[in-house]
Amino acid sequence: MHGVALTSLWVAAWRAAESKRPDALFHDPFARRLAGPEGFAVLEAARVVAPIEASTIPVRTRFFDQRIVAGAQVSFSAPGWTPGPSGSPGPPGPGSTRWTGRRSWR
Repeated sequence: MHGVALTSLWVAAWRAAESKRPDALFHDPFARRLAGPEGFAVLEAARVVAPIEASTIPVRTRFFDQRIVAGAQVSFSAPGWTPGPSGSPGPPGPGSTRWTGRRSWR
Protein backbone atom coordinates (compact mmCIF):
# COMPACT_ATOMS: atom_id res chain seq x y z
CA MET A 1 0.00 0.00 0.00
CA HIS A 2 1.23 3.51 -0.77
CA GLY A 3 0.16 7.07 -1.53
CA VAL A 4 -3.24 8.27 -0.40
CA ALA A 5 -4.25 4.86 0.98
CA LEU A 6 -1.23 4.73 3.27
CA THR A 7 -1.74 8.34 4.31
CA SER A 8 -5.32 7.55 5.33
CA LEU A 9 -4.07 4.79 7.64
CA TRP A 10 -1.47 7.16 9.11
CA VAL A 11 -4.14 9.80 9.80
CA ALA A 12 -6.43 7.16 11.33
CA ALA A 13 -3.60 6.09 13.65
CA TRP A 14 -3.03 9.72 14.62
CA ARG A 15 -6.77 10.12 15.29
CA ALA A 16 -6.69 6.99 17.48
CA ALA A 17 -3.69 8.33 19.41
CA GLU A 18 -5.43 11.68 19.94
CA SER A 19 -8.59 9.88 21.10
CA LYS A 20 -6.63 8.18 23.91
CA ARG A 21 -5.33 11.45 25.38
CA PRO A 22 -7.05 12.69 28.56
CA ASP A 23 -7.27 16.17 27.02
CA ALA A 24 -8.25 14.95 23.54
CA LEU A 25 -9.77 17.46 21.13
CA PHE A 26 -12.02 14.71 19.74
CA HIS A 27 -12.78 11.02 20.19
CA ASP A 28 -12.90 8.75 17.16
CA PRO A 29 -14.15 5.30 18.17
CA PHE A 30 -13.39 3.83 14.72
CA ALA A 31 -9.86 5.15 14.17
CA ARG A 32 -7.92 2.35 15.87
CA ARG A 33 -9.62 -0.37 13.86
CA LEU A 34 -9.29 1.56 10.60
CA ALA A 35 -5.58 2.27 11.14
CA GLY A 36 -4.68 -1.31 11.94
CA PRO A 37 -1.07 -2.35 12.50
CA GLU A 38 0.07 -0.78 9.23
CA GLY A 39 -1.23 2.67 10.14
CA PHE A 40 0.48 2.58 13.53
CA ALA A 41 3.72 1.42 11.90
CA VAL A 42 3.62 4.47 9.61
CA LEU A 43 2.85 6.74 12.58
CA GLU A 44 5.80 5.37 14.56
CA ALA A 45 8.11 5.71 11.53
CA ALA A 46 7.03 9.35 11.17
CA ARG A 47 7.70 9.96 14.86
CA VAL A 48 11.25 8.62 14.48
CA VAL A 49 11.93 11.10 11.66
CA ALA A 50 10.17 14.02 13.37
CA PRO A 51 10.12 13.40 17.13
CA ILE A 52 8.41 16.74 17.84
CA GLU A 53 4.81 16.44 16.70
CA ALA A 54 2.88 19.40 15.47
CA SER A 55 -0.75 19.38 16.51
CA THR A 56 -2.00 20.16 13.01
CA ILE A 57 -4.03 17.00 12.46
CA PRO A 58 -5.97 17.11 15.77
CA VAL A 59 -6.64 20.84 15.44
CA ARG A 60 -7.69 20.56 11.80
CA THR A 61 -9.86 17.54 12.57
CA ARG A 62 -11.61 19.39 15.39
CA PHE A 63 -12.17 22.42 13.14
CA PHE A 64 -13.74 20.45 10.28
CA ASP A 65 -15.73 18.14 12.58
CA GLN A 66 -17.33 21.19 14.21
CA ARG A 67 -18.20 22.67 10.80
CA ILE A 68 -19.70 19.44 9.56
CA VAL A 69 -21.77 18.93 12.73
CA ALA A 70 -22.99 22.53 12.43
CA GLY A 71 -24.19 21.78 8.90
CA ALA A 72 -21.70 23.96 7.06
CA GLN A 73 -20.85 22.96 3.51
CA VAL A 74 -17.22 21.89 3.34
CA SER A 75 -15.69 20.87 0.04
CA PHE A 76 -12.19 20.08 -1.11
CA SER A 77 -10.81 20.06 -4.61
CA ALA A 78 -7.53 19.91 -6.44
CA PRO A 79 -5.69 23.17 -7.12
CA GLY A 80 -6.86 24.73 -10.36
CA TRP A 81 -10.23 22.99 -10.36
CA THR A 82 -13.00 24.24 -8.15
CA PRO A 83 -16.52 23.07 -8.92
CA GLY A 84 -19.06 25.83 -8.89
CA PRO A 85 -22.82 25.57 -8.45
CA SER A 86 -24.31 22.40 -9.93
CA GLY A 87 -20.84 21.00 -10.56
CA SER A 88 -19.95 23.56 -13.20
CA PRO A 89 -16.31 24.57 -13.39
CA GLY A 90 -15.25 27.46 -11.22
CA PRO A 91 -12.94 30.25 -12.28
CA PRO A 92 -9.62 29.25 -13.81
CA GLY A 93 -6.42 29.36 -11.84
CA PRO A 94 -4.77 27.47 -9.03
CA GLY A 95 -6.02 27.83 -5.49
CA SER A 96 -9.56 28.93 -6.35
CA THR A 97 -11.94 28.39 -3.46
CA ARG A 98 -15.72 28.54 -3.23
CA TRP A 99 -17.48 28.98 0.10
CA THR A 100 -21.13 28.52 -0.77
CA GLY A 101 -23.44 31.11 0.71
CA ARG A 102 -20.70 32.97 2.52
CA ARG A 103 -18.26 34.47 0.07
CA SER A 104 -17.80 34.92 -3.63
CA TRP A 105 -14.99 33.51 -5.73
CA ARG A 106 -11.61 34.54 -4.46
